[in-house]
Amino acid sequence: MFMAEKLGTTETQRNSSYLESPPLYTFFMLVKTTPRWLQAPESVRTAFMKDEVMPLLKRWPDVTLRYYDAEFFTTRCSDVMVWETKNLVAYQALVEKLRDTLFWDTYFEIVEIIPAMEVAYASLDNAPAVDQAT
Repeated sequence: MFMAEKLGTTETQRNSSYLESPPLYTFFMLVKTTPRWLQAPESVRTAFMKDEVMPLLKRWPDVTLRYYDAEFFTTRCSDVMVWETKNLVAYQALVEKLRDTLFWDTYFEIVEIIPAMEVAYASLDNAPAVDQAT
């Protein structure tokens, strides 16, 4: 007999709240600016973000972006872009379109993309999240 059955709950009951709404996916995109980006005048950089990147974010509003400077802490990447969504299809579409712009491998080298889900284990097991464990 499984532990859940001993406790009077089934796997379905434990997972039902997790399955009722899609989880929030987070993608940590580690990027390095290229010399072409760094040598571009500020007006060109601003226009590129306004004309190329922002329309993609507006087209897929289910995907949000936060941008962090990291070059003064590490040599691995210059920036960390944090994408969040509950809609993986929207994220995939946005990234595919981003790859069609100068962003991908022209202005920025994509070092790594790390997908993650915040405290996913707690959602599946009804366990308290780390910050709720005390």
